[in-house]
Amino acid sequence: MDAETILRIKPTLTRFLHEFEPCMGRITNRRHLETYVAGQLSDLQRKSVEPIADAAGQAPRTLQEFLGLLRWDEAAVREVKRSWRLVPGTENGKPVKMWGQFAVTFKLTD
Repeated sequence: MDAETILRIKPTLTRFLHEFEPCMGRITNRRHLETYVAGQLSDLQRKSVEPIADAAGQAPRTLQEFLGLLRWDEAAVREVKRSWRLVPGTENGKPVKMWGQFAVTFKLTD
């Protein structure tokens, strides 16, 4: 995706990611999730932590720690999964055709 497309879908993506807030605890964790997902959707040539963090103006170590050490609240994740529903893409409040493909990997630990 190019920067223009990401800016266009950012409000919808942000609302979707906010559904995971109860799973993460601190607000900084939510911001790291937004940074990581936006980086995966971006047109960066390399989609690893360092280029994503650099493009977002963040320290790579901080994003690495978020991805490697965050413990998700499993009960909250189950609730998000149970209550999640697809919301169609819109532009100016009207449904539009959209296509998106991205991989998100979550690792839950004990």
